[in-house]
Amino acid sequence: MKIAVLFLITICLMGTYLCPLSESFFIGDNEGDEIYAPVQVEEGPEGNIYIYDYQTVFINVFSPEGKFLRKMGGKGQGPGEIQRADGVYFNFTYDKKMLYFSEFFGGHRWITFMELSGKFHNVIKLKMTKNYAISRSIPLKNGSLLTEAFFRCDKGKTGDYFLYRCPTALIIITKEGEMGTEILRTNYVERISLRSDGADLGIPFVPVFQWVLLEEKSIVFTDGQSNVLKIYDLKGKKTGEIKTSLPEPQKVTDRDLEAWKKDRIENFRDKAWFARFGHVIKKYKKSIYDRKPNISHLSLTPDNHLLIGESRPPGESMGKYWLLDTKGNTLARVEVEGYGLKITKHFVFLIVRDEEENPLLQVMKRKKNKSEKESLLIFENNRE
Repeated sequence: MKIAVLFLITICLMGTYLCPLSESFFIGDNEGDEIYAPVQVEEGPEGNIYIYDYQTVFINVFSPEGKFLRKMGGKGQGPGEIQRADGVYFNFTYDKKMLYFSEFFGGHRWITFMELSGKFHNVIKLKMTKNYAISRSIPLKNGSLLTEAFFRCDKGKTGDYFLYRCPTALIIITKEGEMGTEILRTNYVERISLRSDGADLGIPFVPVFQWVLLEEKSIVFTDGQSNVLKIYDLKGKKTGEIKTSLPEPQKVTDRDLEAWKKDRIENFRDKAWFARFGHVIKKYKKSIYDRKPNISHLSLTPDNHLLIGESRPPGESMGKYWLLDTKGNTLARVEVEGYGLKITKHFVFLIVRDEEENPLLQVMKRKKNKSEKESLLIFENNRE
């Protein structure tokens, strides 16, 4: 890895690689702090950097300068450990004193709470009767959680294959672990299979389920089928819209569908599994959805702005992001090579890859006198 870093510095000087900014550094490029499959990055309440690594099944904690400090979680069956690696989501409690994480189908049926030191604190067992999985959640002042929950898909036969319809809902879970108000629900066809009992694959161009919470009063939601964002109150009533200048969703073409099939055939990791079950995609000859979602990501910034990432074709490394105010005005538009762009109180984060295709987290420290707009533009311009 050290040789690779020296090579990276050399080609940076030659102008053939995106170089680190003077205000930034990489996490993952030194021996001992490698990250293998980062899927979530957050700034902690104390200013440390938290990264969940799907491959190692740890939440790794780094100092604001990028020094490795400790690990949380890890693969295991007990409290404080992670039973299922994929689908883990973590956040911090409303009072910022603890970290909590949840797991997906096949994982623990509880939410785990950890002290920021890494010490296990407790779990809350969820009392939901249906088979569910939590994707992400936001803590509320009263101790409850606003959660995005998935439920088991319902199958329906179409000719000689099955399509699976998968419910997703935005639900409040009380601090006792009971299901409270359901705010939103969608039920899209998302998967295809030759069987009625699994062995299924995701289909393309499914509408998204992206949302943020504004000041514990309202939800901004989009399914990616329009450049108008919808606003709901916490009881599920639609209360308004945010009109934006985001690109409109584009029509799905036969070429798009064939490109998806080609990518699946060539890049599916488990070749033996795909040879047995994957050929079902050849039977999917017309897209159920006629428009491609125009965005893939929606997040709320510390200044209550909306950071929106465009939906990209498979394998596309360059991506556009828009910073909007809550009236829909565009404050900034940036284009970066990498994924997971995020702006926090003190940092701008972006997951990138080195010349050997190893993932790295690029971290830019924000200057105190710079706005979110200015910070994003500095980040973009210094990577050109």
